[in-house]
Amino acid sequence: MTIRFRFSKSDLITTAGIAMRPLEIDDKGGLFERVGQPGITEWYSHEELAELLRRPDTTYIAGYSDRSAQEIRSRKPVDVVNELRESVRRFVLWCKAFCDAFLYLESLGLINRTHDGYLKARERLAAEIQRRVGEGPASGRVVRPGADIITRQLPCSRTGLGWVRRYERAGYSAVVLIPEMHRCGNRKPRWCHRTEALMNQVIEIYADTQRPTRTQAVADTLELFRRENRRRVEAGLPELVVPSRQTIKRRLAQADPYYVHAKRFGTAAANARFTLYENGPDVQQPLERVEMDENRLDVISLLTLSGIWDHLPAERQARFEAGRRWLYVAIDCTTRCILSMRLAETPNSGDAIKALRDISSTRRRSRMRQDAKAPGTIMGVSGHW
Repeated sequence: MTIRFRFSKSDLITTAGIAMRPLEIDDKGGLFERVGQPGITEWYSHEELAELLRRPDTTYIAGYSDRSAQEIRSRKPVDVVNELRESVRRFVLWCKAFCDAFLYLESLGLINRTHDGYLKARERLAAEIQRRVGEGPASGRVVRPGADIITRQLPCSRTGLGWVRRYERAGYSAVVLIPEMHRCGNRKPRWCHRTEALMNQVIEIYADTQRPTRTQAVADTLELFRRENRRRVEAGLPELVVPSRQTIKRRLAQADPYYVHAKRFGTAAANARFTLYENGPDVQQPLERVEMDENRLDVISLLTLSGIWDHLPAERQARFEAGRRWLYVAIDCTTRCILSMRLAETPNSGDAIKALRDISSTRRRSRMRQDAKAPGTIMGVSGHW
């Protein structure tokens, strides 16, 4: 029997790492276009689509490009619920069961979207939720005497009705119910760059051949703050905010353990202690494997920690805008050399292309040097170049 699919142009199918969107669907099959590669299309029959969707490396997200889905994705940490950690995933599934149970009871006329109607049907709503998620006495399972029964507190009418409205506007997608706790808190730097630089000195103080204790390193760091504040008072400058002992201890705990052990006991001792038991990528030649990574960081803090900030003129420092930037780094796995480093305000294709161009130019220069050293070359140029 031929299985028919109901796709829309806003859907997204990812298989073997290739993302595609439907262009045309008819009674014979469908035409799909690769995302990010306009004009590259592939045709699948309905039988091929059924086999494709059964593969473990295939994911299908309905309405991925819809405006409502894009707004949800801009606020949520993941695209699918299965990517969440266990506790958050169970809570999101319970919220979805709450919305489904409310809509089901509303269709039967047993509850309405008012405060009084919600309060009158709370017990019936709780029982329906427990039946759907398989929790509590309404789950239908036989529970031994004395066993724990999982129950959850129902939200107030305002919160619960808000869940239902968001659930409906999002096309009944559970992603909209993911809590946005990851957006809470103050995201601005808690310390100025001067305080950050002084606080990071605890790592250098502790990573010393005299091997001071952590308590001594923290005390010496606080003494640095006291001396710096006395100097600033004499110069008529505002004093720096002094972090607490626990804050400095947490900063010390973030230090690279290999770096600290190598400074305190020597490189040989650090190599013996932090010996890798895996070979990693099997590479032998330079530029055989290049890896790229990205990190969002504060530029001023980075320049301060590296010592560059103090050497910049005052007018250059004044032109720096406060905020975070994206740093892209490409590294050669064989030589561990940095091949490209790009600093961008936002991720964009232009900087990605420039990074690839840097890697390619490095590869060409390396190839030319190898050919110049090869036997049988004339004037440093090989015959096959």
